[in-house]
Amino acid sequence: MSEPDISMARMREELDSLRRQVAELQQSREEHARVALALRQQAELLDLAHGAIIVRDLGSRVLFWNRGAEETYGFSRQEALGKITHSLLRTVFPQPLSAIEEELLRRGRWEGELTHTTKDGQEVVVASRWALRRDDQGQPEAILEINNDISQRKRAEEDLRHTLERLDETVRERTAELVATNRALTEEIAERRRVEEELRASERELKAKTEELKEVNSALQVMLGQQERYRAGMEDQMLSNLRMLILPYLENLLRSRLGPDQRAQAEIIQSNLLNLVSQFTKRLTAANLGLTPKELQVANLVRDGKSTKDIAELLRLSPRAIVFHRQNIRRKMGLHNHKGKNLRSALLSLA
Repeated sequence: MSEPDISMARMREELDSLRRQVAELQQSREEHARVALALRQQAELLDLAHGAIIVRDLGSRVLFWNRGAEETYGFSRQEALGKITHSLLRTVFPQPLSAIEEELLRRGRWEGELTHTTKDGQEVVVASRWALRRDDQGQPEAILEINNDISQRKRAEEDLRHTLERLDETVRERTAELVATNRALTEEIAERRRVEEELRASERELKAKTEELKEVNSALQVMLGQQERYRAGMEDQMLSNLRMLILPYLENLLRSRLGPDQRAQAEIIQSNLLNLVSQFTKRLTAANLGLTPKELQVANLVRDGKSTKDIAELLRLSPRAIVFHRQNIRRKMGLHNHKGKNLRSALLSLA
């Protein structure tokens, strides 16, 4: 083969090689385009996520900052990219950072609660989940951090905790009050039982004394009956003596020749002696009318049918005085408002 033929063959080979390289380059560009499109789509999806999604390198410098992170912390993507997250957000960790990173390298993930400070200085509490991304050789190359703001939930939990503490304190206080009340009620019940027992004892004692008083009363009734019979016997004896020893002589005296005044005085003596033991005088006195001795004399004579003039002559008083005594007797007997009721009839009703 001549030299020009060799050159042409070599050029064809180089041309074919260039075509293959161009085809591979075109394929690589298309692959990169697909990858870039997929990455853009994934980034757009990450921006749609509600939580804060951060991708940072092993030095904690921000590589990706989604819209949720912007809304949560107030820093724009341009302000956050390349910044160290722990310094940017003034992160407060629940344990030393070295311990967290050790667990992340060992397990490939970590979960916990972090306290961050937003751009305007407000503190937020987030539930944070970290995932370690490794390259094809298994070496760590990036950290995916997803943070969800739980500040409102934490405040609600804190409020609930305070409420439960207050409720627990209220329950303890109420329990103490109920215990004290129960103790007081127990003591009151014991006191009432003691009082009831004393009352039962007093009732038994009262019952015994009542029986004793009944017996004493029965004895007194017997004694009063005996005294009444004794008194009645004495009255009968006095009346008998009066009739046998005095009244016969007084009747003889009245049958003798006496002057008018002497006869009147003797009749008064006779009337008073008879009234002394009569049931009328007893009942008149027992009526508790408050009659004076003179009013008793006038009442006896009115009952016997004596006129005001006769009574005045017998008692040696003026007719006006007798009228005065009659009015007093009517008033004391309750007849002063009954003008038509006869005094003698009222007195006879007591006889």
